[in-house]
Amino acid sequence: MNIPGFTTQTLFELHDKIWECLRKDDDNPSIDAEDFMKVKELKPHIDHFINFPGGRQPVSAEFSRPWHFNFCKGEQIPLSVGNGVYLYTKPATPDWNLPFEENAEDVWYIGKSEGDIGGRVWHHTGRTFEPGSQDEICNPRFKYHSWKDAAYVPDSIKNQIATGDLVVYVIQIKSELKMLAPALEKYLLVVHLRLTGELPILNMQL
Repeated sequence: MNIPGFTTQTLFELHDKIWECLRKDDDNPSIDAEDFMKVKELKPHIDHFINFPGGRQPVSAEFSRPWHFNFCKGEQIPLSVGNGVYLYTKPATPDWNLPFEENAEDVWYIGKSEGDIGGRVWHHTGRTFEPGSQDEICNPRFKYHSWKDAAYVPDSIKNQIATGDLVVYVIQIKSELKMLAPALEKYLLVVHLRLTGELPILNMQL
């Protein structure tokens, strides 16, 4: 999706400006360039994006509690209505129910939505009934997920998605600037790319 006024180059420049601010913050954890970024390592980048100096419109962000596809059946995805970004990650062990800023698992996917965050989260899981059937439930439940045929995704991750062993975090953005959700998504992907040399394992492109 093209963002008016944003190019890959301007996002790189924005990253460099914010990263310079982060480097002055002694509390900001260093990132091992050989690893994928961890969920909690995105927190300072999101905070600095939201509080970018000189912004013309007030912006705030709310971080959801974790939501697990298996253990939260029947519960609505938190902060599922509105504009924002969402993350997929491997469940932390022994306790998957960790606040965003404490989760040290790899970021697997960064997505965004302008209005229906919950719908986008569910979109990637695919249909849950076998083709041509209205009552034959898939086994595993999400066997037709978006990455089932992706050669670059390890089978272990494909299997975790298929069985619903997956945790979601939502960052809801509140602002009159409606394009902030896609801008933040692109920015976080650039952050991940610049600091690790790779996109999150489930993100195919910027």
